[in-house]
Amino acid sequence: MWSIHDGSSCQENGCFNCCTETSMPLSQADVDRLSGLGYTDFLVVVDNERRLLNFNGACFFFEDCGCRVYEDRPEGCRLYPLIFGKDGAIGLDGECPHADKFTYSGVDVSNLLELVNRIMRENAVKL
Repeated sequence: MWSIHDGSSCQENGCFNCCTETSMPLSQADVDRLSGLGYTDFLVVVDNERRLLNFNGACFFFEDCGCRVYEDRPEGCRLYPLIFGKDGAIGLDGECPHADKFTYSGVDVSNLLELVNRIMRENAVKL
């Protein structure tokens, strides 16, 4: 079993499924961190929510060998495949081909809920 914090397991298996056609929401902290690295034009606003931009069907930061900002990737990417579903359920993303190999803790759930709530508060302010 892999911890959700062990993204190297995805890289070792050559799986970058979560990097394609992403709709990953971004917190203001994510935007500030990535902008501070000199990146621009990496986000799109949809329904007053900041999300990672897809470029040629993949995340703006995706390269052949993986994520070019891996150490500074968004918080949601760090927690994936743990997701907050549209129905409010928390669990492992069924679209992740390796979801059954991941484990997560109560702390991970708390971190995800805190991130979701923070992004919702930030989105309540007109972007």
